[in-house]
Amino acid sequence: MLSIENFQVEASHQYIRANGVASKRADDSLRVELGHIDAGFILPFVLPEKEFKLGGYATGWATLYNLFNQPVFEADVRLDSAQINDVYLGTALATLELDKETKNILIDGDVYTPTERFLAHVDGEVVTATKHWGITIYPDSVPLGFINHWTDGIISDISGYGSGVVDIFGENHKVWVTAKVKAEGGALTIPFTGCRYYLSDSVTMDSTSIQFRDITLRDDEGHLLHLDGALYHERFKNFRYGFDVQVQE
Repeated sequence: MLSIENFQVEASHQYIRANGVASKRADDSLRVELGHIDAGFILPFVLPEKEFKLGGYATGWATLYNLFNQPVFEADVRLDSAQINDVYLGTALATLELDKETKNILIDGDVYTPTERFLAHVDGEVVTATKHWGITIYPDSVPLGFINHWTDGIISDISGYGSGVVDIFGENHKVWVTAKVKAEGGALTIPFTGCRYYLSDSVTMDSTSIQFRDITLRDDEGHLLHLDGALYHERFKNFRYGFDVQVQE
């Protein structure tokens, strides 16, 4: 049995507090509280930043029962100033719990803008036995700038908003991303041409490529460009690309 009373670590308005008893008894519990913890200091130990960056400040609580026998826990966490790949989103609210049968950690959450507009729903699961994990995001007009983290130097300054499905999954320190997102008011710059283009089409990602299939681009003067192809990568490294670009009369 481990008894913890008024344990606290605090620095720069961030804190971790713990109180309770960790034991084999089902009615003993340990409560941990988080206050404004900078996720940027914690998540790089879990997520490789070159592949995927998640930022914000975490506040919430977790209660653990029967810790030394058959652990059960539940938690509520709020992530303020939530960011994906340095693109600001808003506030994320999530509930986490341990499934009693599978022993997997289940995640259920929503993301809201500062004006409280619904931005995305999030489902996730951590398979504790194999250390595999996965998060599915259902965005509703989410800023598309987060894609720039992966396309910098090839396609740049991606902007606009997107809706669809994004799957992020991994094991240990490896991450893969798949997605199908419909762009709304989208824009991007192709360094090869030096021009800014506008689009309202779907962009698809699988674990090895970012695909721009049968997309029509329009420049500032109204000229149309047909783009078909993909950026290929090895977990967002060693990029190579193949595009068929045609000017439409």
